[in-house]
Amino acid sequence: MAYLWGMKIFFCILLTSICAFSWSQDKVYLLNGEVKKGVILEVSPNNITFMDDYGTTTLEKTGILLVEFKSGKTEVFNKATVDLFATNGKGSNPRFEKTRRKVDTVNMLSVNCAALCNADLAFFYERLLFNKRIGIGLMGAYNFNSVTNFYNLYLFPLEKSKKVYDVGFHVNYYTKSEFLSSKMIYGLLVKYTEFSYTAIFEERIGTGSASRLVTRRVNTASHHTATLFTVGTHTSLNHNLFIRTVCGMGGYLLHGIYKQQYNYKRGPDSNVGFLPKLYLGVNVGFNF
Repeated sequence: MAYLWGMKIFFCILLTSICAFSWSQDKVYLLNGEVKKGVILEVSPNNITFMDDYGTTTLEKTGILLVEFKSGKTEVFNKATVDLFATNGKGSNPRFEKTRRKVDTVNMLSVNCAALCNADLAFFYERLLFNKRIGIGLMGAYNFNSVTNFYNLYLFPLEKSKKVYDVGFHVNYYTKSEFLSSKMIYGLLVKYTEFSYTAIFEERIGTGSASRLVTRRVNTASHHTATLFTVGTHTSLNHNLFIRTVCGMGGYLLHGIYKQQYNYKRGPDSNVGFLPKLYLGVNVGFNF
């Protein structure tokens, strides 16, 4: 009898210990509806190191909805844009699969603070797609200078030149790996620039010794379209705010009166048809 009572007490203690261990586990709720149970070993600015029955795993915070610690404390890392249902296994959630594209997309709006040095108020809109690896977007900028300065190197020689506005389209690729807590970005930027200036035309009137050189000045407008290859970094300051750096190099073809006037300013033997273009940006923005 004493032996039976001892076995009952042993199994009760064992069952209680198992339940206590189960209840004391940390829980990680992922944006894909999966729930992982185990022990959180480390929480870094961008990742969580997690150990369960399958071993140690490093999870990116961008894919985590919330963490429920064994102490009862809950910390939310992302907001689900659709209704998600948790699953204990690795099976897919039908409702989640239908709306995966909504979860994997992010809208970003930013302003280029570096452009303010040239009195450019430049805004960028970008939408991340395909598991936040590809970004497509638009840019627009207006220049408040009354005349062009040395920041616009190849407009500066023109008489009374003034940059008016920029509009553009860009495509970016975000690497999966991180460098110093920042993701690397490689992209392409196509930028259209509108500007105005005074064109100078010289013509000789009359013949022989009675001829004279007449100079006419005509206020006109022109444009150029530059294609630039860009590289930069994207650093998340928190869930909503970010900062990014961009450096772009490329060029554009000269055409029409702009080409004639630029070469006129350079000298009679000048015949430049292509000009390089450099772009620098330090963008501060937010996700929505």
